[in-house]
Amino acid sequence: MNVSTSGFEGIVIGGSAGSISPLCAILSALPSDFSIPIAVALHRSSGGVEFHKALGSPEMALKIYEPNDRDPFVAGKVFLAPADYHMLVDKDKTICLSTSDMTNYARPSIDELFETAADCFGKKLIGIILSGASRDGSDGLMKIKAKGGLTIVQNPLKADGETMIRSAMETTNIDYLYSPEQIGRFLKDLDKGSATL
Repeated sequence: MNVSTSGFEGIVIGGSAGSISPLCAILSALPSDFSIPIAVALHRSSGGVEFHKALGSPEMALKIYEPNDRDPFVAGKVFLAPADYHMLVDKDKTICLSTSDMTNYARPSIDELFETAADCFGKKLIGIILSGASRDGSDGLMKIKAKGGLTIVQNPLKADGETMIRSAMETTNIDYLYSPEQIGRFLKDLDKGSATL
């Protein structure tokens, strides 16, 4: 099992409209032995051949995986919330799936993922908001910051959808404002112990 030397134990990423390309850019920068578990909540419809094709790029060393309920949240793969399910992180560091009511008109909800992960990992969590057209994720990122975690948003000038990013920036004093490529390099360097915080 990979063990992070960075001190961080989890990364959560949220996005909506226009988030596939930046997510791919981030994940393509990470090696197969990347040691921090990653969970992703994207607003999307069920199925979607192009969606799965984009996230199944051979350029990605880490494979995208839609988890089953109670799967352990571990490094080596990227956990993607299944369509129409909330994906939560439980205190025992397992993934929980839920079909409870929508949050911010979304299921999966970014806030649900971020808030439960913040409760689980506290200051050892990294939260990242990408392109999107709603305010989902703002409350969750604020909670990550309040718990001492690290907060990153995609540079809105490099995003197709600015609403989600700017809402997060209005709610939280963000630690880093990066392009997707910069986020990928930062996470890679952080995991190797060569990033400056």
